Amino acid sequence: MSNITGSVEVTAEGWLHIRLDALLPNCRYGTAAYISDAILELLDGMPEPPPYYEKAFLFIDEHGGLESRRVYDQDNKAWKAIPNALKGRVFEDDDQFTLSICLMAKEDKEVACHIYVTPPEDAFLFLYKRYGDA
Repeated sequence: MSNITGSVEVTAEGWLHIRLDALLPNCRYGTAAYISDAILELLDGMPEPPPYYEKAFLFIDEHGGLESRRVYDQDNKAWKAIPNALKGRVFEDDDQFTLSICLMAKEDKEVACHIYVTPPEDAFLFLYKRYGDA
């Protein structure tokens, strides 16, 4: 059982949105199984099975401020726990031809990790909605 709270929904566009009330830990401490556990708990609690994508685009969007961050460089974050938790439940595999991945960050008072899974053809729309208010 994970100590991370969060929520899960299917958006009006049909995208899977998972919100974790935590930022990603440093990857030097292992695979951060508790991140995977939190995602699996949220998926198990859905009233309907999550959407399934033959090919997918995974957006990992951390929100927080300078005071809340614990890992400074994107390449040092334990983001790999996320596709590993979703593999087989939301998309078949996380190989380079099935899954594309984008890791983003936004300065915000909110401290959370937003995870979106979309079909690849919706990646532009997601990014437009994400940065349209920038």
